[in-house]
Amino acid sequence: MLLLSAVTPNVYAFPSSLQALSPDQFNLLTYAAIACAGLLLLAILFGAFKRSRLNKQLNQANSLLTVQQERLNAVSVGVILVDEALAVTYANRTGAYLLGQNAHTVKGKGLADLLPVEAQQLLSQASGASRELSIQCVLGQRERAYRLRINPALSQAAEAHMMIIVEDVQDYQQRLDDSAAMLDHVSGLFDGQKLGLAKIELAAQQLTVNESLAGWLGIEPGELSMEEFMQRVDSRDQQMLSVALERLASGELLEVSTSLLAKDDSLIPVTLCGALAEHTGESDSPVAHMSVADCRQITRARTERDVAIQRFNALVSTATQPVYLLDAERKFVDANRAFLSLFKTDLMYIKGKPVSELKQFDEAFKALHQTRDKMTTSRQAITVERDDGKRLSLQVVLQALAGESGAAMGIIEDHTEVEALTHDVAEAKDRLSMFTDHSPMGIAVFNREGDIKEVNQTLCRQLEMNSQQLMSQSFYQLFSDKAETDKLTQRLDRHDQAREFPARLKCGTNKTFSTTLHANKISEIPEEYVCWIGSREEQDYLNSRFERLVKYASVPVALLTNDCFTQFNSAACAFFGIQDEEEMLGLKLTAPELHGATTNTETLAQKLETVGSRGQVVTLSWQHQYQQRVLPCELTLIPILRDAKLQGIICIWIDLRAIEQAKAARTEAVKLREAAELEVEAKQQLLASSQHQLAQQQEALAETEQTLAQAELKLQDAEVTLSEKIETISELQQAHKDISKHLASLKSDYTQNREMLEESQQANAALEAQLERSSMKVGSLEKQRNQIADALQYS
Repeated sequence: MLLLSAVTPNVYAFPSSLQALSPDQFNLLTYAAIACAGLLLLAILFGAFKRSRLNKQLNQANSLLTVQQERLNAVSVGVILVDEALAVTYANRTGAYLLGQNAHTVKGKGLADLLPVEAQQLLSQASGASRELSIQCVLGQRERAYRLRINPALSQAAEAHMMIIVEDVQDYQQRLDDSAAMLDHVSGLFDGQKLGLAKIELAAQQLTVNESLAGWLGIEPGELSMEEFMQRVDSRDQQMLSVALERLASGELLEVSTSLLAKDDSLIPVTLCGALAEHTGESDSPVAHMSVADCRQITRARTERDVAIQRFNALVSTATQPVYLLDAERKFVDANRAFLSLFKTDLMYIKGKPVSELKQFDEAFKALHQTRDKMTTSRQAITVERDDGKRLSLQVVLQALAGESGAAMGIIEDHTEVEALTHDVAEAKDRLSMFTDHSPMGIAVFNREGDIKEVNQTLCRQLEMNSQQLMSQSFYQLFSDKAETDKLTQRLDRHDQAREFPARLKCGTNKTFSTTLHANKISEIPEEYVCWIGSREEQDYLNSRFERLVKYASVPVALLTNDCFTQFNSAACAFFGIQDEEEMLGLKLTAPELHGATTNTETLAQKLETVGSRGQVVTLSWQHQYQQRVLPCELTLIPILRDAKLQGIICIWIDLRAIEQAKAARTEAVKLREAAELEVEAKQQLLASSQHQLAQQQEALAETEQTLAQAELKLQDAEVTLSEKIETISELQQAHKDISKHLASLKSDYTQNREMLEESQQANAALEAQLERSSMKVGSLEKQRNQIADALQYS
């Protein structure tokens, strides 16, 4: 239209408003319109050109996008883009498939709804992160392990908030699972074998312990700080273990023996062995593995072995028998002190040298060690001559040791001293037999049943029988009274002994022999007793004389035994006014029956205590009251002692009743005389006061003088009676002195006989001691023989 307007003639039709313009204005307006039209045309042309160019670029971009899309769809990993609301804006074919969708339906859906629950929370945390994060989970489409790499830092040109790369890591996870299963299997082997295992993260100073090690330490399996672990290490080894762990971090092997503190506060000996994992050697967190072996059984076994060795060495060194050890070449390995002392040598001279080359041993001893045939447990008797010329009688047992090829152990019994002791015992028995035959007391040895095993010649002479006759009967058959037999049996069963047992034994001439027996048990197995038999004839004679003296004494005499009366003579019965001594037997001297109700007997009891404890003769004035009669007396208490022990007390009374009566008569006469004197004095006063009464007074005086004369006569009679009583008391005192003198003579005879009996008992005691020493010596030899036999049996 512009070109047309340019060639057409200048004749136009215009509105009236334009026609009103001047030609110049109209031309200017025309040119302006033409220019605008040209510019518009140019713009249209340029836009068409540019559009065609953009369409070309768009086609190229679409082609490139299609290629890239195909490439993204062809890759094995999923690519997913999400916006800020975590809605999917793009997903390639693999990504959409793994999410259980396709590429078209997945757009606009929330990514969290398409992922497993365990990955949803991690996804929300990754949306606010500033760097790439990785999430591993199992996607339900293929039930395989995938890793989600989340890159939140996208540019605005990407028109997405985050990009998620989904990679299939199932093969790697399977390898990890297999490795973990293998690690669990290996760790289980450690637990099954009761071995501790610890994983050490050296940079973090953390340990992960297995079940066995955790059980030892009393903690739960899992992580444990190095500081806590070091606290459970023996304080003496903590510094050493710290240095060893530093070396372990530098690549050196760890091998330490120490002790760990268990849950019961006891120490467990362990061995720690560890090494640095090679694949972590160059990393920032090196890891080492350490095994912990429980050494309690090893330590216990070593201790038991050491104790066994110590016991064996102690047994060998302290053995009373000579013991020596030989190796396969018959060389000395060891010997105890008894062996070295026996042959007068030293271990340094014989150790490591063969028996055949040593001069300390003669040919008989060397011959035992030439062949293995002689290495038996049976004893081999040899006679060896030592370097100093002394001949030894030996019993040798040579035994091969189990487990040691050719090694042997020898045990020697030195019978030299045993043979000498046997000879000495035989001589001692002969001398003992001679001593017992010459003993002043009879001796018999019998068993529990009473069978007589041995008698001496003294007993044969006492009972007038020979030894065959005595040994053919029971010991208890010798007693004439069965009650005595039962009593002796009871004492032996109860106390294993009987002291000063009185008995009467039967003699061969149908007579009885009064004896005193002393029996003791001398053996438990077999149960045997020895009995010393002494004559009691002299003692019976003395006892009979003493009893007759007491019985027929003219003064009152009684015997106290165990604080009670056991004998009263006739004078004592007359003193107390009784017919028979049975009324007094069993009563005590301090009994209330012999005293009044008001009498205090404590003084008498103290005197009795003095007599019993000190053995002194005590004399005191006393007053009995029996059957309402007062009995004043002088009481003498004489102790009867035997071996410094109180056996009884002799009580002697002197009747003081006559003296008491004389004293009463004299007192009465004195009183009468005093009354007469008083009466004379009264008469004289009356005479002085009145002459009128003089005659009467004279008569009264005469009467008084007559009364006084009578009183004087009575006084003279009393004095005569008192003199007679005093003479009677003198005679009684003389009789008491005669009795005491005679009693002292009897006590002297009794003491002499007692001394003779004690000399016999001392001789018997010496014989008993000699017999006991011989028995002990024989028992010691038998015990030594049994010990040697037991040691050889168990060697």
